Amino acid sequence: MWPRRTLAVVLLALAACWSERPLQDLDVGVVHFTNAYVEHGAATLRVQLADGYVCPDGSTARIYIAEPSGGDSPRPLALLYHGENFDYVHGIEDSHYDDTDRLRVDWAASEVERLLGMETDVTTAARNEGAWVAALLEAGFAVAAPTNCWGDLWHGRATNDYLAEGFDRLGGYLAQGTVTIASALPSISNQHVVAIGLGEGGRAVTELALAEQPLDAVVLDSSPDWLSPVLAQPSDNADYIDGLHRIYHDEVGGEDDPSLQTQLLRDALERDSFVHLIQDRGFRTPIVFTWSSQDPRTDNNTAMPTEVAITTGYLDPPAPHLVKNWDVAEHAPSNRSIDETRDLVGWLIEHAGPFEINETPGDDDDSGDDDDSGDDDDSGDDDDSSFGGDSVGDDEAKTGDSDDDDSATGDEPTGDDDDSAGDDDSTR
Repeated sequence: MWPRRTLAVVLLALAACWSERPLQDLDVGVVHFTNAYVEHGAATLRVQLADGYVCPDGSTARIYIAEPSGGDSPRPLALLYHGENFDYVHGIEDSHYDDTDRLRVDWAASEVERLLGMETDVTTAARNEGAWVAALLEAGFAVAAPTNCWGDLWHGRATNDYLAEGFDRLGGYLAQGTVTIASALPSISNQHVVAIGLGEGGRAVTELALAEQPLDAVVLDSSPDWLSPVLAQPSDNADYIDGLHRIYHDEVGGEDDPSLQTQLLRDALERDSFVHLIQDRGFRTPIVFTWSSQDPRTDNNTAMPTEVAITTGYLDPPAPHLVKNWDVAEHAPSNRSIDETRDLVGWLIEHAGPFEINETPGDDDDSGDDDDSGDDDDSGDDDDSSFGGDSVGDDEAKTGDSDDDDSATGDEPTGDDDDSAGDDDSTR
């Protein structure tokens, strides 16, 4: 179970998809959400602070929540997890892994904004990210995308060495806690939950499955699921292995013998995988697993064993599965192809749906908070300077970060301009 958190809902300020102003500087409640695939007025966006989930920089982690405008409520929940969340500080050099500080809330927020296709720099061409949130919204899902500022591959449950690092890693807690935080909104239900992880975000889905979080279906695109092969090349992967030791400190930190440490780490990495879940724990939830043999970021050896585990394990007993090799030199290309993601969401609905919510008596009275519902009737502000356009609702709250120098959620997102996603045959 995750730690008890007091839900502090702070509706962060958001500005137009092409505004140069950082999100923290603006003061809007709920706003219309747009990206390259979502039309203005079709969806709303809010950002919530998860009280108690403190980033290493002292800021509070955030959860971006997008919902369709109008339509039935409460809605099923789709969890969307970002990648590249691996980091630690070298004690001697005081430098970060890969020379990028990923232990800040503004870095994590920028990653989520890129994941959602939110552009914030007028000089930057659209990267065409955001296909997943668009396809999920079209299908009637609410989408919750938490920020990981702990560099822990979504594993952390405050079991790292706090005295050595100076902070708790909480990614595993927030991966699961997002379900509680998002479904506390009257417009979102946890009766039906699907989880999608892109890149290292796939390991958040692994953590959910290991914790036996009820899930209707899971999707992993370009996930480094089977990490134990990195230990076979200790010289080439020394820095990465050092970071893994920090993430898994509770399991390897008490052993002084290097060879025993390596074996303990290998055991932990193999346990925390879909290969283990499928082969040893009988996981048969409908699954989509996509990867690319030409991926410049994910080693084939971390993905191929998972493909084999799915294509063999899901035959006995038989269960819905889809495996696809994009065969393009891209990482997580599905988020740049609306046609692909629409097809994949359609597959989820066909094999894991329908995602209908059975309301209990009294739910109707609580499902329509006028201030936060995103109803077009409340969007009368004609100022299109907010993210995706007009602000929605009357509640306004300033974001928690008071130091402007530390806020960079509006920084230019990074990503691949190529929006193609391969057409290789899929396996069901």
